[in-house]
Amino acid sequence: GIYVSGTGRGNHIFHNFVHDIRGHHFDDGIRCDDDQDGTIIEGNVIWRNQGTGTGIVSKGRNDIVNNYVVDLFADRSHYGYIAQVGPSPRGFLIERNVRQKRP
Repeated sequence: GIYVSGTGRGNHIFHNFVHDIRGHHFDDGIRCDDDQDGTIIEGNVIWRNQGTGTGIVSKGRNDIVNNYVVDLFADRSHYGYIAQVGPSPRGFLIERNVRQKRP
C-alpha cells in the first residue's frame, strides 16, 4: 500500500484509503520500515488486505493515531492489525485506532 523508509522526520501519512492489497511478502497496508522515525500515520482506512494480513507496521518511533484497520485476511503468520516492531515503545503514540475483525 504505502511504504516509507529512511525519508527523515516530518512525514504525515494522512487520510488514505488502502484496500485489497494481495501479495506474498510485505503486503502491509502502511509500513514504516527500518530507520523511519518521526512520521505521523493518521486517519487512514486499511481494508481487506490479504497475505500477511498486517494493517500498519512501524519499525521506528512513529505516531499511529485515529486509523481504521478492517477486514484483514491473514493466510499465513502475521504481526496483527497494528504492529510496532523494533525499538522500545517510548517517544511515540499508538492510540485511538479501531480494528474490526471479519464476521
